Amino acid sequence: MHLFKHFFKMVVKHKTTLIIYTVIFVVMMTAFVMNGGFGNTEETKSVDDSSYTIGYIDNSDSVVSRGLIEYLSGNNELIDLKGKSEDTIRTMVYFTTVNISITIDEDFTSKIENGDDTAITFISASNEGPSQYIVESMINNYIKTYNAYVDLGFEPEEAVTRTTDNLSLKADAYVLTVDADAKPDAEGKLFTLCYMSKFFIYISFSVLCQCVGMVIIKNNMGKVNSRVNVSPVSPLSQSVVNVLGLLVCGIVLWIIACALLLINGAGMSVMREYGYAIFIILLFMCICNCSLTSFISSFAISADSLPMITNIIGLAMSFLCGVFVPQSVMNAGVVNASRFLPFYWAVVVLDSVNSVTGSIMEYSPRLLLTSVLMLTLFSAIFTVGGIVVKKTQTYSKI
Repeated sequence: MHLFKHFFKMVVKHKTTLIIYTVIFVVMMTAFVMNGGFGNTEETKSVDDSSYTIGYIDNSDSVVSRGLIEYLSGNNELIDLKGKSEDTIRTMVYFTTVNISITIDEDFTSKIENGDDTAITFISASNEGPSQYIVESMINNYIKTYNAYVDLGFEPEEAVTRTTDNLSLKADAYVLTVDADAKPDAEGKLFTLCYMSKFFIYISFSVLCQCVGMVIIKNNMGKVNSRVNVSPVSPLSQSVVNVLGLLVCGIVLWIIACALLLINGAGMSVMREYGYAIFIILLFMCICNCSLTSFISSFAISADSLPMITNIIGLAMSFLCGVFVPQSVMNAGVVNASRFLPFYWAVVVLDSVNSVTGSIMEYSPRLLLTSVLMLTLFSAIFTVGGIVVKKTQTYSKI
C-alpha cells in the first residue's frame, strides 16, 4: 500500500503533464461528439434499402445477361455505358457519377456455367469497398441461383425467368414500422460513434504512455531508484504497483470515453444492441494499453525519447490494425499480419458492430469473447515482460 501511494505521489508531482494530456483527450473526444451532430433531432424518413448507381456494358447481350441486368435494376439505377472509353468510365466512377461499373464478357453464359470468375469485371473507386462488395454479392447470388436451375434441367430462358422470380421475392420484402425506437441510425452519427470509439484505442495508449509512463521512467532514475533498490521491495512488487497505478489512470480515461460515447450515441440502435460490447472491448483494450505502457517504461530509456517511442508504436499499430482506416479497405495480407498486434482485436469488434465500416465480420458474442481473451493474453505477456525487464535492466543514477 505504501508503494502504491508513492506511485500517485509521483504522478501528482507531474500533474502539469497529466492535466495537459487529459485536456487534449477530453477536447478531441468532445470534438467527435460535436462533429457527430450533438443534439440533432432530425428524423430519418427513408425506408428503402441502400441502392447504387451501376454502370454496365453488356458484351454478351444474352438472355442470361439481360436477366442479370433486370435483377440489378430492381433496387438500383442502371446506366448503359456501351461505347464509352475506359478513361471516361473511370472518371465517372471517380466522381461518383456511377458508384461502380461492370463489364459483362461476351462468353458470359458459358463462363458462369463453368465457374469462371472472369465473366464480369468491375471498376470501382475502392477495390473491395462496400459498393463493390454489395453489388458483387448480388451478382454472385444471381449466378448461383441460375446455375442451380440449370443443374435441375431447365433451359437458360426458363432458368433466368425462375431466377428473377425467386430473387424478386426476397428483394421486395420490407418491414415498415412507425416505432421511433426502430428508426435506422443516421449515417453521420454512426460514422462519428465508430471512429470515436476506435480513436480511444490510440489516444488512451498515447496518454498513458506519455504521461503516466513518464512518471515510471523518472521513478527508475536518480535518487528515487536508489532508494527503492535499497528498500525491501522486489522488482515484481514494483511492476505490479506500476500496472495497478496505470490501471487506475486508464479506468478514469475509460469512464470519460464511455460517458462521451453515451452522450453521442443516445437513442441510437447500435448503442442499444451493441453498447455493452463496445464498452467491454474498450475496457480490455485500456487494460492492455496499461500493461504495454508498463512494459515500455520498464526499459532504461530516457524521458526525452519516450514521445518518439510512443508515437512510433501507437501510430504503427493504429495504421496496421485499422484504427484510422477501415479493415475492409485494407490489404488482406496486412490485416492478417495485424492479428499479432493487440489493437487488431479491439478494432475487429468495433468494426463488426458498425455498418459504416463495411466490415465482412459479423458480430457475435463468440467474436467478443475471442477478442477479450486475446487482449487478456497480450496484457499478461506485457506484464510478465515488464517484470523480466525490470529485473535485468540497469538504470541511470542521474
